Amino acid sequence: MAASDAFRIKAAQDIGAQGGLISLHSAAVDCSSTANANATEVSGGGYTRKTTAWGTPVAGSGGDAGKAVMTGSTQQFDVEAGDTVSHFCVRKADGTPLWSDILVPGLTLNSAGNGKVDVVAVYKYSHP
Repeated sequence: MAASDAFRIKAAQDIGAQGGLISLHSAAVDCSSTANANATEVSGGGYTRKTTAWGTPVAGSGGDAGKAVMTGSTQQFDVEAGDTVSHFCVRKADGTPLWSDILVPGLTLNSAGNGKVDVVAVYKYSHP
């Protein structure tokens, strides 16, 4: 039996309540421990983690039908020139990793100075 939209939306709300601290990474993130997640985190260029404000989850449509979709506020990160940024991680306020995803599109900063990266985290919850 398929889960209701109300169930999926409530699950997404509960997940969002766990944390919204965003970190940027140069490769896939292993969320099994903080040390593992930190292993691929970018550094330098004034980079710091940022906290997103999660919006209210909604029932998805089109390609997201059957999912609850929750979008965070845009966060702008300073990153060092030459850094590759391909993934982001969502963490609790204390830095504990919760989940991660690929950053689309990923990028490599090639400028002589530092660059800025805008990230909008989106969580999609589905349950059969």
